[in-house]
Amino acid sequence: MKPSRPRSILWFERLFVASVVSSTIDLFVHWEDYAFDEEFDAQGQQIYAAVIMLGIVVSYAVQIALWYFAAYRASNIARWILVMLTALSLSGIAIYIQDYSGSELVFLIVTQSLVLASILCLFLGGSREWFRTKGVISSNQTEELSDVFK
Repeated sequence: MKPSRPRSILWFERLFVASVVSSTIDLFVHWEDYAFDEEFDAQGQQIYAAVIMLGIVVSYAVQIALWYFAAYRASNIARWILVMLTALSLSGIAIYIQDYSGSELVFLIVTQSLVLASILCLFLGGSREWFRTKGVISSNQTEELSDVFK
């Protein structure tokens, strides 16, 4: 039988991709706030913007890799790395919340809500079984999985 994934894993994917889209929109809307610092001269500003861009590229690469390994390879390691990175992100937000402007705060709340909802999906009944079996669930077993998204 063709292996299938629980609905909660499909919802994880949807919500996680939505969080990445929200984050990308935020990046485009607030690029000048993120990539420019008045402390630098023109050359320093170019280097600073390049470093910020490199950090963003690496961040997206890590997110895509973790999404792939959690959603398609049933990697428990990827699932827990996502949990830890989300916890680190939330603690950083709590520390620097006063530094966000109104629109940045809206994007932040939307994006982090989507991330938290996606992470929650990784711990629902069907997902737990899917991770436990390393993604080996035949389609006739899928109906037996207790999944909140039925």
